[in-house]
Amino acid sequence: MKKVLNIQWLSIICLVVLLGLFSIQYYLLRNTYRLQKAEYKSTVKRQLDPIVNSEVLDSLKDGLEDDLRELVLLKLTDSLSESTLKSALLKKVDSVKQLGNAYLKKNENEYPVLKEVDLSFMFTEVVYRVNAVTDTVLKITDIPIVYFGSSLATKEEFVLNSGNFYGAHKDTETNLDENYWGSYKVVVDMQHWQQRVLLKMFWMLLAALVLLLAVVLLFFVMYRAMLQQKHIADIKTDFANNISHELKTPITSVGLIIKSLRKNGIAADENKKEELLKSLERQNNRMHQIVERVLETSMDINILKTKVDINELLTTVIEDFKANGSLFNTVIDETIGVITTDGIQLQRVLYNLLENAKKYGNNQQIEL
Repeated sequence: MKKVLNIQWLSIICLVVLLGLFSIQYYLLRNTYRLQKAEYKSTVKRQLDPIVNSEVLDSLKDGLEDDLRELVLLKLTDSLSESTLKSALLKKVDSVKQLGNAYLKKNENEYPVLKEVDLSFMFTEVVYRVNAVTDTVLKITDIPIVYFGSSLATKEEFVLNSGNFYGAHKDTETNLDENYWGSYKVVVDMQHWQQRVLLKMFWMLLAALVLLLAVVLLFFVMYRAMLQQKHIADIKTDFANNISHELKTPITSVGLIIKSLRKNGIAADENKKEELLKSLERQNNRMHQIVERVLETSMDINILKTKVDINELLTTVIEDFKANGSLFNTVIDETIGVITTDGIQLQRVLYNLLENAKKYGNNQQIEL
């Protein structure tokens, strides 16, 4: 029972250790993954910074702001309707976007990172005020106006650059006081960043997987070896118990026979003395047979069945027990005769049955 408990505790400890190793590996890989992602973002930002802040794109953006200001001014002076403003604004944005996108495409060879990511330059808020009259062209909650790049459909993005713009103009001739302000941002869509990060971590992931599999395999081999050792130990224990039980009866019988031979009355009675000596010889042969059977079992020798005279076998067994002082009332059926069996094993069975009957019979007469 103690060995079973020990194996259960060892199994639990092995399982806890495995779970701990898996948890540590997961924690390390997750942190490495996050660091690689952050490093990739930093690399993309560093490589895109020159193109994002280029004079060409800044000039195009400033021109778009001026065009937008003029359109809003026309609307506020009732020279342009709301629908006409939106239509004209889209045309201005499209023309500027074509120029900006062409510039980005032209620089892809010099900045290869442009092929890996998608850029989106956008206005997120635009507000104009003319003589205290405010016109919000683009609210912060509206869909941004993309003036370079393309609209981003995925959520794998981060803000590369952002800021606010502000301007004021006062015309003394028309007495118009103009103010405008707003915000913009440049967003990068890293739609394939997972593949690139995982590619960088490929050998680390492979090594971690191999190590984990190796640890699991080692634990499995150790656990199997432990079960095999337990099985061998159980076999040895059972073997020792069985041998002890088998040898206990003939050894006890030999001891009783020796004590009987030392008695003066027995020593003077030649017939009784000869009977005890025969019984002693049988017990000696029995112990010899037990030893032979152990050797045969250890060498895995097949036992051959032989013809056994049941009457003779029963008589021999009963005489041995009678010599030990056991009380028997025996009636042997002589019609059984000779059978083909393993005589040694059959004799063992009979001895065990009679020994148990004597042991648990409370000194009553044994019927056989």
